[in-house]
Amino acid sequence: QVTAAESLGAESRAKEKEYLSMKTNFEKREDEANRELAKLLSLLDDSKQREVSMLERFKAVESHTQGLQTEFKQAMKKKDDETAKLRVVLQEARAKLEDLWDENEALKTDNNESMESLNAMLNDAIRSRAETDASLQESLQLLEQQKRLDIKRKSEISKLEQTVDVLKSKERYQEKYIESLKGQLRC
Repeated sequence: QVTAAESLGAESRAKEKEYLSMKTNFEKREDEANRELAKLLSLLDDSKQREVSMLERFKAVESHTQGLQTEFKQAMKKKDDETAKLRVVLQEARAKLEDLWDENEALKTDNNESMESLNAMLNDAIRSRAETDASLQESLQLLEQQKRLDIKRKSEISKLEQTVDVLKSKERYQEKYIESLKGQLRC
């Protein structure tokens, strides 16, 4: 019986040793699994943060793109408006040219000399159209120069007025001084 009990004790110790070994292995695997899970969770958090960051960037780019599109549409609308105005001006110019041509044709039948004169005027009008734009630009520049000259002249006039005031003051002083001297001479 003692050997059976010893045999059972030895078997029990062997089983317990096996159990402890299995438990240690299980705990090691559980620790490894927990570390792996922590890494995966960290990677998942990083991925989520990158996704949020990318979404924010995407929204910013989308907002910027929409702003640029709106700006582009406004610029296009402005250009379209300007184009429409230029078309009206061009149409009016064409109408005027047509009117001049019609007048020219009517006068042509009446007087050949007048016709030549009107042709010259029409050609001058066509040539002067381009010159008018250049002349207008030059006039604007001259106007700016004139403004600067006017400002300079006003400054000079102001200085001259001050000088006149000083001279008048000196003249009054001299008149008083002369009167004083005359008064002294009379006495």
